[in-house]
Amino acid sequence: TDLTVVRAQSVDDNVTDPGNYLPSIEGITLAWVEERDILVTWNHSNDLSVEGYQIHISSTDFMDISDAMFLDETIANSFVISSQVFPDLVNTSDWFVSVTTFDDDEVRKTVDAKKINSVDASGQVTDDTSAGNDLESLLTTPNLLAAGLVVVSLFLLLAIVRGRGRRSQKEKEWELQTATWGISDDPWNSPPQSSAPPPPPTPAAPVQADSLFRAAERIDSQNIGREQYNAPRPVMNPVRAPIDNDLLNDLNIGTSQQASKSEIDTSFLDDLL
Repeated sequence: TDLTVVRAQSVDDNVTDPGNYLPSIEGITLAWVEERDILVTWNHSNDLSVEGYQIHISSTDFMDISDAMFLDETIANSFVISSQVFPDLVNTSDWFVSVTTFDDDEVRKTVDAKKINSVDASGQVTDDTSAGNDLESLLTTPNLLAAGLVVVSLFLLLAIVRGRGRRSQKEKEWELQTATWGISDDPWNSPPQSSAPPPPPTPAAPVQADSLFRAAERIDSQNIGREQYNAPRPVMNPVRAPIDNDLLNDLNIGTSQQASKSEIDTSFLDDLL
């Protein structure tokens, strides 16, 4: 019951920069005008709470307006720094200029001062070699996004090239294996095609005996246009038994033949001779 309860609420009094809630200014550019004055331009702020802009200048770089000299306030988006506004202005030295916003209560103290180089004896603005190599000027959001897109594009291009190279190498290997061993490159996820068994041969029609005989007769009767070869037959002399002349005389066989022979008239042969 003796417990004491204390309630408190923290308050952000912005001791470091009370006007840090105000927007910063972008697009600040500096240029010499007739080698005497400095023209400062910037982009307008879209914050409705902004009442105007303050311009500060210094011969050294600064990040807080307390380290620079206040020049003037304006509601426009340009300002000319002349010797009337800043008597110490000379074109033989480098200058740092900042533009900050303010409202009814506070001024933004944290700034990013921009540098303008001096003008040399020939009337040319000296080049600031260190400004081009400034890491902070390069590490901007658009530059980082562009670099990221370039890196991603390179990785994608490399992956595509390597994928095509591997696929072409695989195709060459499969072509070599197919040509050498007859291996076909079938996809792994396609089922094998079932080949239907060949149809049984059509049974030959029964050959009729009559047609065979007719064909044989046509072959036998066909004239092939040449003399048929006949094998010679041996001549066999019959063996005669001895003839009995007495028997022939009794039968009058020999005498009749001789008589018939003698009866032939051969006188016409003499006439022919």
